[in-house]
Amino acid sequence: MSNAGIIIPIKLDVTNTLEVSQCANACRDTTILINNAGVELKASFLENKSAAKAQFEMNVNYIDPVDLYQIYFLM
Repeated sequence: MSNAGIIIPIKLDVTNTLEVSQCANACRDTTILINNAGVELKASFLENKSAAKAQFEMNVNYIDPVDLYQIYFLM
């Protein structure tokens, strides 16, 4: 049975590489990928663990989405 023309939303944690890979393998017919992941922690540079919070923001907002697209479309 073809699912052509059907939009199927899938919950996916972009920070979980294994979950992304499993989803990409299960959804090989994906032609459009919409990512709405995003986080803003608003941590001060002087705040405790500010570097870890900034790294988390960069991972969720930039690095992991790039990895997501590469896993989906460059496999």
